[in-house]
Amino acid sequence: MVGYEHLVFPFPNTQSIITSNAEEVIPQLAVKYLLLDFGGRAAADKEAERRSIAANAAFTAAHQLVIFNVARAYFMVDGVDAAVRAARQALADAQVVQRSAEALHHRGLATVVSVNRQRTS
Repeated sequence: MVGYEHLVFPFPNTQSIITSNAEEVIPQLAVKYLLLDFGGRAAADKEAERRSIAANAAFTAAHQLVIFNVARAYFMVDGVDAAVRAARQALADAQVVQRSAEALHHRGLATVVSVNRQRTS
């Protein structure tokens, strides 16, 4: 314990006094012993255990969400990549058919059908 004390000492048979300011440090030791807790310690242990289980469940749920989002993004990219490959192949096939039709037309073995498109302004 730490304290501050102001002391006043009167001289006997005189009107004079002496004052003193003192700081004190008094070491102390305190012991607390629990004799009966009426289940408080066991309840605190169970609460800590349940909070730990809840924290682990939340941690696992966060990991599952991250894994789900990564997997979904991966398969979306894979699906878009497949759609791009299919579109490129369809374009290549259409170009082959166009070249074949033009070759037949130049030989006089095919006719060309033109489509009139009206433009709107």
